[in-house]
Amino acid sequence: MRDTQSFENVIWAVDCLRGLVNNNQEDAAIYIVKELQKMFPFTVYENELWVECEKLSHQLDLSVPFINRQALMSAFHFITGDIDYEILLALKERYTNRTPRTSFLLKTFFDLVMRNIKNPGDTMLIPEGEKFAPYLTSIVENDVNCRYTITTARKFEYALLTEIFKEQRNVQIIQGQIYEPGFINEKFDTILSVPNYGTTSSFNRDNQFMCREYDLIATENLLLHLSPVGKLIILLPARVTFAAGRVKDFRRFIQQSYSLDEIAELPVGVLSNTGVKTFLFIISAKGNEDTSIKRYVFENDNPVNRRLGSLSLKLQDETFIMPEELDALGDWNVDKIFASQDDDWTQYQNSSVRKIPLKDVAEIFRGKAITEKNPTGTIGVVNISNILEYDIDYNSLDHLDEQERRVANYILKTDDLLLPARGTAIRTAVFNEQTYPCIASSNLIVIRPKSGALSGTYLKLFLDSAIGKKLIKSTQQGTAVMNISYRDLENIEIPYLPFEKQIEIAKKYQDGLAKYQETISSAEEKWQDTVRELEQNL
Repeated sequence: MRDTQSFENVIWAVDCLRGLVNNNQEDAAIYIVKELQKMFPFTVYENELWVECEKLSHQLDLSVPFINRQALMSAFHFITGDIDYEILLALKERYTNRTPRTSFLLKTFFDLVMRNIKNPGDTMLIPEGEKFAPYLTSIVENDVNCRYTITTARKFEYALLTEIFKEQRNVQIIQGQIYEPGFINEKFDTILSVPNYGTTSSFNRDNQFMCREYDLIATENLLLHLSPVGKLIILLPARVTFAAGRVKDFRRFIQQSYSLDEIAELPVGVLSNTGVKTFLFIISAKGNEDTSIKRYVFENDNPVNRRLGSLSLKLQDETFIMPEELDALGDWNVDKIFASQDDDWTQYQNSSVRKIPLKDVAEIFRGKAITEKNPTGTIGVVNISNILEYDIDYNSLDHLDEQERRVANYILKTDDLLLPARGTAIRTAVFNEQTYPCIASSNLIVIRPKSGALSGTYLKLFLDSAIGKKLIKSTQQGTAVMNISYRDLENIEIPYLPFEKQIEIAKKYQDGLAKYQETISSAEEKWQDTVRELEQNL
């Protein structure tokens, strides 16, 4: 592992280049300077140096990184000492404000990966190897008997990787694009990958791959390069576990054609510079009969440790699921899997109370997107911030200046239950009609009970319960911030009682809540009286 001095040398070199290079090209500038220093160990003229710099930049498919000849000459003399090229490789994507903080956050993922590649087999592929800097050499040194292949797409990274491993006979560096078919002809016992996220590939011409997203194209492509005993260790975004359409077909393809050995939910922050929630998947050509399900959290997670990059992963939950159970589930939602094995869930499922899908007794829809607010508007807008623990804060509503007929489909009614579609906490509230019309914002889901079939207060009581919250959480679409689809809510099953019994339960709840709030208000008033009396005697 790199020592502090190695990091400081790179940071010092970056400092020397401030004001001398274009477009944050410090990494390329440092590499070119070190190559030029090899070529000209003694006296060199400015024009001669510039000509060779242009040649090197062209060979690397880069524009000249220096702003002019004088800047190149200054960098040539300023940058001295050894440069760790693996740290340089990590520089552009990993560093912020010249501090190697974000790089050390990635170490948590590196440590987890190392637990899974203690025995990589005879051959190992690390595509887009630059993403694993500055830990690549540690991975390679893990097993000197293994033959490693590291790929990269660009010439500059290829040059750096070649230089890093020039003394390693068991390492080959190739230039190839893992999002294109046929990027390599070999098969491997272990493949380790962190593909690109969040974009649609232009490489998937003629539907050569099942999906269009970079991450799933890479997954499908890499699976084709597993040996008969091979395993793919890959980090993918959360949407892979729940998305429909082609992604759902892709999940089915993996379950039918390979062995899904492990799904591990990781906390946000494992990868530097991203807020994407990720999952670690281990997929084998052939393997276990069941799938291990894990959930990791950060140990000693606090602002200081995050700033210092000293976080480590701790296994919080672990279970397993059989292939037929995973098929029946329909997705890879880790929350659903853990919930299905929870005591509260088991007790709820085994209870004799009749259960029905929520869509059978309620209409469910998303609130309206609001573009402009108007304090003097005639229509109230309920936002997430207005949802209190037990009620709605009607006094702080935003307002909208719009004709009522244009928002008629969104006008809230008494007994409508409101639930945040996004956010960090699950809160519910039952709406009561005001003297002016109100609508819900698009960040809220409206559950409108069917008349004579469901009580909004009864539904709130259930959804606020332990099992109710778990049911809601099971519909969450796996991202760092809660993201609930109203269509997924339609299928959750709620305990169904005769409507008269629901009303009876709702009335007891409302009476009890009124007494509770009255008691709290009275106690607060008495306390304020006591404080004022004491202050007068000071």
